[in-house]
Amino acid sequence: MGFILNELRLVGNNKQSSLHFEKGLNLITGPSNTGKSFAFECIQYILGRSNSPRIDEIGDGNYTSLMLEIHSNSNQTYTIYRDFPSLENEGKDIYVSESKIEDFSLDDSNTKKYSSSHTPKNTNSLSRFLLRLLGQSDNKTILKNQKGGVDSITLTKYLEFFALDEQSIISKDAMSLRGRLKEQNELSRKMFLLYIIIGRTDEKKKDIQNYETLKIKYDTEINIFTKDLDTLMFQQELLSKKLHEFNSHIDSPSTFKEIQEEYDKTTEKIKFLQRTRLQLIKSSSELKDKIDRKKSQIYKFEQLLDQYKNDLERLNFILDHKGIVDKTKPICPICNSNLNHDFSINDELLVGVDGEKRNINNTILDLEEICREINTEINNELETLHRELTAKIDELSSDLKFEFESSTNFRKVLDDYISKTTLTAELSNVSSSIKSLRSKISSTTKPKKQDKIEIDFSEITNIDEIKKFEESLLAIFKKFDPNITSVNFNDSFSDIAINGKERFSNGKGYRAVYLSLFTYALSSYSSPRTLNFIVLDSPLTSFEEKRNEAINDDDKLPLLLQNRFLDLLATQSEVQCIVFENKDIPTNLQNSVNRIVFTGDPLIGRAGFIE
Repeated sequence: MGFILNELRLVGNNKQSSLHFEKGLNLITGPSNTGKSFAFECIQYILGRSNSPRIDEIGDGNYTSLMLEIHSNSNQTYTIYRDFPSLENEGKDIYVSESKIEDFSLDDSNTKKYSSSHTPKNTNSLSRFLLRLLGQSDNKTILKNQKGGVDSITLTKYLEFFALDEQSIISKDAMSLRGRLKEQNELSRKMFLLYIIIGRTDEKKKDIQNYETLKIKYDTEINIFTKDLDTLMFQQELLSKKLHEFNSHIDSPSTFKEIQEEYDKTTEKIKFLQRTRLQLIKSSSELKDKIDRKKSQIYKFEQLLDQYKNDLERLNFILDHKGIVDKTKPICPICNSNLNHDFSINDELLVGVDGEKRNINNTILDLEEICREINTEINNELETLHRELTAKIDELSSDLKFEFESSTNFRKVLDDYISKTTLTAELSNVSSSIKSLRSKISSTTKPKKQDKIEIDFSEITNIDEIKKFEESLLAIFKKFDPNITSVNFNDSFSDIAINGKERFSNGKGYRAVYLSLFTYALSSYSSPRTLNFIVLDSPLTSFEEKRNEAINDDDKLPLLLQNRFLDLLATQSEVQCIVFENKDIPTNLQNSVNRIVFTGDPLIGRAGFIE
């Protein structure tokens, strides 16, 4: 079950603007103020969000409505239609037709009206319709507070996790604290995440336990803590030994930064050399074709010379043997063709033959001169230029080989340092875990009887279903960065920790891409409760970069990891990824993704979303 997006279309007075999406990675790139964030807001709005896109982005107001074509996994195509809010229309009604976007009509009897609001009793909302496409036919609820209050599961809740705007992506808040009414909605978001991964809702589960049960739980916990402590101390010893044996040529972050910069410069130089070499190869090929054409001309002229020389030989024969033509055997001694019986050689014919001979001689001289000129051009100019181009190509090939070797050496030094840093971080993480576990052991007491709903999220993170999802998370994160050795939910189930460091504690670049990877992993996880698509607004570009402002080193994401992130999304097919980004796509991916470029210039290509 599920669906993907096919086309987003702005509709107005005799005008329209569309974005076409495909399976896999869809990358919409361009500078600021070209309508990327506006298109992101349009996707959310057409799928039922109450906040309308910024109307000022629509320009002169000629665009009044939005349309979205979606395709379900059961091979059905639907078109959704919604008006922008205006004085006459609040935009609360949404229309859906089982048709392609080109065939959609509000007057069609197949077109049905849905409400944008979702309530448990309202079965005619757009959210309920789309949830049915996900295979959720009944109204499901999740716990929202410890008093037993519940929230309905809506498509809007899905969009909070699977459609991330640029503010959410770089937010310093934990995943469970994003958006409006952070604290009030924290439990609801955690429960919705649990629902997506394992289907758990905990609507009215009362965690009221008697003393004997709690005592058993306490003894069990202490026993587990003690075993875990022994395991961690053994890991600490092994990590310390590995770190002691490890040898790295980089002794500080500043040196790492310098080598990283050299690596990036070398990468750019390689790209430049490759482009230059390809251009020279193209020029060399074109020059070779020109030489071949010239040689072909010489060949044709030489054939023509042979013909003229044969003609000259015939004329010379006539002049030299005019008295011995035997009419009893009227055969030409040159070409063996039959002569007319009335053939005779007279003075008038001899004068004509002599004139024709002079003409042919002049023509032969002209053709021989032309051949000499072409040969001179080939030997003195074209062949020399071709040899020079070949020498330059060989020189560039040699330079490329040297730069590739330098790049490989830089990469090895960087990888060694990252490995050492990872070991250090892992050792620090294990040491912190030992300290935390000892603190837990010393502070664990027999819990009192409870009279309200309690959910122990630290316990939830240890259940098999969550561990299985964490394994799938780690597999995806390692494709992005092989130096990542662990990805786990924190004890409060509010966010994830990468190599022991909580995601939101990283700089902007890392926490943004980590959240984007988590979103992709959540969508690709084999669960009937997930969306088949994700929408990301500027996962690789911070606000500072858009405004060309200085960026802290901690907020930067290396170019290598940026390219790995896009490559990861481009080489998968199970999730439709729609990414709006200021940065252009790497050249090796340009033919493998659906690439839409906004130039920002109406005179060059497509200026923006609004055409």
